[in-house]
Amino acid sequence: MSYKPNLAEDFAFSDLHCHSYCSDGELSPRHLVERAAEKGVRILALTDHDTVDGVQEARAASHDYALKLIPGVELTALWGSGLFILSGWGLILIILNCRRISMT
Repeated sequence: MSYKPNLAEDFAFSDLHCHSYCSDGELSPRHLVERAAEKGVRILALTDHDTVDGVQEARAASHDYALKLIPGVELTALWGSGLFILSGWGLILIILNCRRISMT
């Protein structure tokens, strides 16, 4: 399936900040995608805290529901005496590939 974005329409039905049970959410990545599709979401970003463990499952589910998945993550960082949450979208694919390489 080829995806051609209609930004005005698609982003009106998007959720760019979701957590699965891989961090502090309640649903599995698959059920999160399923629930989003049932609610009419067209673009969904999975942004679990400090993990990308749910991205593969969410990506597989997104194909079943014709939903555009944006892989993401919220990274916890300490800087000085502060605690910061850094959000990232899309580039997480590079991290997934590096993780696969480093595990072999």
